[in-house]
Amino acid sequence: MSAPTNTIFYGAIFSAGFVGSSYDASFTNCYATGLCPGFAGFSSQDFDGQFINCYSTGGAFSDVGTLYGSTYTNCYQQRLCPAPAAITGITSLLSSQMTGSAAASNMTGLAFGSVWATSTSPANGYPVLSSMPAAVQFKAEQPSALLTSAAGTDNQTITVGTAITPITYSVFGTSTFDGSTLPAGVTGTLSNNVLTISGTPTAVGSFTYDVACGLATGSISVLSSCATDLVLEFDTDANSPLENSWELRQQGSGSLVQSGSGLPGSVNSITVNTCLPDGCYYLRVLDSGGDGIVNGGYILRTLAGAQRIIDNRDNFTSGGISAVINNGGFCLPLGTDRLIFTSCDKLDWVNNQFIVAAPNTDVTAEWQVGDQTDDGYQFWWFDPNGTYGYTKFRSHAISDGFGPASATRACHARINNWSPNQIPANVLLNVKVRSRVNGVNSNWGPVCRFKIDPVRATCPLTKLVDIPGSVNYSCGVTRTWGGSSLSKVVAKAVDGATQYQFRWNNAELAAPVVRTTTTPVLQLNWNPALPNGTYQVQVRAFKNGVWCVTSLPWGDECNVTITGSPNAMVLDGGNGHDADAMRVTASVAKLFPNPNNGQQLTVSLSAVEEGVETISVDIYDLSGARVSSRTIAVNDGMAYQVLELTEMADGLYMVNITAGNQRYTERLVIAK
Repeated sequence: MSAPTNTIFYGAIFSAGFVGSSYDASFTNCYATGLCPGFAGFSSQDFDGQFINCYSTGGAFSDVGTLYGSTYTNCYQQRLCPAPAAITGITSLLSSQMTGSAAASNMTGLAFGSVWATSTSPANGYPVLSSMPAAVQFKAEQPSALLTSAAGTDNQTITVGTAITPITYSVFGTSTFDGSTLPAGVTGTLSNNVLTISGTPTAVGSFTYDVACGLATGSISVLSSCATDLVLEFDTDANSPLENSWELRQQGSGSLVQSGSGLPGSVNSITVNTCLPDGCYYLRVLDSGGDGIVNGGYILRTLAGAQRIIDNRDNFTSGGISAVINNGGFCLPLGTDRLIFTSCDKLDWVNNQFIVAAPNTDVTAEWQVGDQTDDGYQFWWFDPNGTYGYTKFRSHAISDGFGPASATRACHARINNWSPNQIPANVLLNVKVRSRVNGVNSNWGPVCRFKIDPVRATCPLTKLVDIPGSVNYSCGVTRTWGGSSLSKVVAKAVDGATQYQFRWNNAELAAPVVRTTTTPVLQLNWNPALPNGTYQVQVRAFKNGVWCVTSLPWGDECNVTITGSPNAMVLDGGNGHDADAMRVTASVAKLFPNPNNGQQLTVSLSAVEEGVETISVDIYDLSGARVSSRTIAVNDGMAYQVLELTEMADGLYMVNITAGNQRYTERLVIAK
């Protein structure tokens, strides 16, 4: 079009420049799709033009000729991505002003957001482009890209075949978007300065994209379909519904994969079922109150086989975040390497003992074959609450103080024979193992609990034998009541223990039943017999004159189901029976050894009724005279005491035990 004279343009849109000179024209809020009005296409001069708030999305400052007395206020040439427009063809500036205006430039060293100016060096009496006054500035305008969809949508992890959450940006400074790096099935559309990325991915992998020459970047991780069913078990407190939540995130990217909140309060064993594709993840359990879960915690395990991935039961008791240090996590499918059973869930380790991995046939096959430094087992100790983490690799090439050299020597890792970063004592940890063959690691296997506790080691915890394949396996079993050699349960033996107690309980018993033995074996044939049903059984040992544990829980529980009992009561109260009337109060008083050598007598009474805090033990000779009287405290429904008999003569005595409204009489024989 012809150059304007004495013309006012307000809000106009131009698609081309002007031919000829412009006199006294005014341009306000104008927009040029290709060429900036007044700046491009004037074949000769621009006289006294005023350009206010004008900009161009396209061409360069070019072929302007001489500028006479013109004013440019808040104008700019938008820099297009990726190449800037050029400033060319301005022959001279005569009394013109450029205030707050900006232009894209290909001048050497001019970058986004920078300002270019030169000192005054008149040429033919007037400053020219190569030597403009310092007050004359050309600024490279930077494009922008602002995420307008929800925070986190620019880094998504989803399963293949699932639509992504749409991602939107407000974009300025570019008219195109390169969507070639998006996953198949996902596209990006730029319209009216709004970029929308959406679709359903049909390909698996990790994909990244950028907007406006890298001013904004994002990622879309597409996982294969669900492969492993998982269970999250929580023991909650009263504040859990408002304070507790959980997150499963992808390792590496940190992308949120799954999350949940609103757990019921003060409930044991709340389960949340979920499923994850193959891949690597980490778990975060959060408490907004900052005090953990009072007397509670959580376990993450597989549904099939109940293999533990993280075991933090009864252990998230403070703080606001429970997560493995450095976002340590797990990979699915879970590896098959594991600790041997005697090394798993052992809570009384001491330094320099050996923790042992079950042999892996692939590692064993590499013994004395090729490089011996890249085959073996890696052990990983970590605190689920994030205070500690350490890995140790045991190869065929290193003895670690264990001998002799063999194909399974690398299974043994000595505890804390390194420094620094030794395992802290009295901190409940998890430990797991994975094999390495020719330098290639397998996935980590399931975890076990682990604690260094030198005090506990002097009098260890015990439980029913849970080693698969053992002839004494007693955990999760069904036993028939009676005199059969198989009518028994067996506890793990404790070195130096002289007695064991087996605590039987379920919801139908009025009080737990506690049986005491001098060996780790308990025959299931006492009277009154336990009714048929499933019981939770705990065991403790007596060593060096004390019970190794005096408060509940004694140790890990095992379920034992009783069948064939002569006491076949209906314990659920069904069929019109009165459940309370059928409950068993199996209080058992015991004296041992009996006959006695006149040295020490152990007195025990189990299932003491609730509310009774002490029992009395009175010993009478055959004339009826009381020769001894003792008071014994009741702890957890049980009384236990060792009495000195050194001053009593040989003979027959009657022992009366009184516990509340209950009275028991036993005969005692002393024969020195």
